[in-house]
Amino acid sequence: MLPGDKPPPHSPEVEAALIGSCLVNPNVFPLIAAEVAREEFYDARHQHLFEAMSSLFNKNVLIDPVTVANVLKEMRLLENAGGADYIGSLVALSIPIEGCEHYARIIRNSAALRRMIFTAAEITSEAYNGGYDPEEFLTRSEEKLLAAGEKRITKVVKPIGELVGPALEQIEYRKANHTAAIGISSGYRRLDDLVHGFQDTDLIILAARPAMGKTSFALNVAMNAAFRQRKAVLFVSLEMGEEQITNRILCVRTAIESSRLGTEAQYLTREDMARLREAANDLQSVPLFIDDTARIGMLELRAKARRLKASGKLDMVMVDSAVDGPVR
Repeated sequence: MLPGDKPPPHSPEVEAALIGSCLVNPNVFPLIAAEVAREEFYDARHQHLFEAMSSLFNKNVLIDPVTVANVLKEMRLLENAGGADYIGSLVALSIPIEGCEHYARIIRNSAALRRMIFTAAEITSEAYNGGYDPEEFLTRSEEKLLAAGEKRITKVVKPIGELVGPALEQIEYRKANHTAAIGISSGYRRLDDLVHGFQDTDLIILAARPAMGKTSFALNVAMNAAFRQRKAVLFVSLEMGEEQITNRILCVRTAIESSRLGTEAQYLTREDMARLREAANDLQSVPLFIDDTARIGMLELRAKARRLKASGKLDMVMVDSAVDGPVR
């Protein structure tokens, strides 16, 4: 219950109507099973009924008031589900199958609101109790809110006719651009031939001994993605500061040796400075984001990445980190 004894968002009539429709029409449950989950029903009786119907569906047994009641008896949950009389009353509340998916979405949305409310209450309680480092608390809180707001993604079954079009577009793109990359191109032909570019959900680890050029290579790949393809890249460095990274990027863009931007900067020529200013101007609109937090944890990294993704500004994350000892 919320403050003032106000119940959280839920739709008892919608839940009852959807359960009733499943009991009446055996075609309803397969239609809504991927749209709503057991725990998203607010009424505990409906949770038990949905669980019983799931059991029958998995066993390929017809779902109707009798079979559902029998399963609940076996599970010793019939009374918890309201009893046989309540199950019978739900039949009269059923709606046409055409409206069932809409009712399932209403239940799912109400459940999402409840999760957000309870998560906000939990965060408020933790804030009052204290005991957390402020940065850690804010990161944890943001993670909880994002998790509470996430909706379950349901993949839609598609006919082959809808899939061949995008597949042909990828083939035509690779032919026209003379590349094997179907994701984000690394900018290196031989690497793209091997991995077919960097694709969603890929985790690629670049490993080598110290001072072998891993950071330079990673920055080149990041620049190829951000500058040439306008892909949003988050580059996280646990070793170098943002000034060092920026200087390296300027070196890549201008072909000026890195030492000349440091201790030998006084010897830069007018032509060098003109090239640097031109490169700096070109980089103003490049979607490359730098984070040089030295001791960033996975929780904070995920929170920052999610913020960028939510704003539509993230296609790839690159983490530059040294590992002490052998990698296991």
